[in-house]
Amino acid sequence: MLHVHHSTLQSRVDLLAQELSYGLTTPAGRTRLTVALVLRRFRRSR
Repeated sequence: MLHVHHSTLQSRVDLLAQELSYGLTTPAGRTRLTVALVLRRFRRSR
């Protein structure tokens, strides 16, 4: 679906987790990321 190798995707997830200072593979991390993406989409839609 993303058309990238699984190791490339894992590297990007790891880098993003370092930038955000929280893990994206935990339920809390996924919730934080989802809320952030929804807020970003909402802000850009205006």
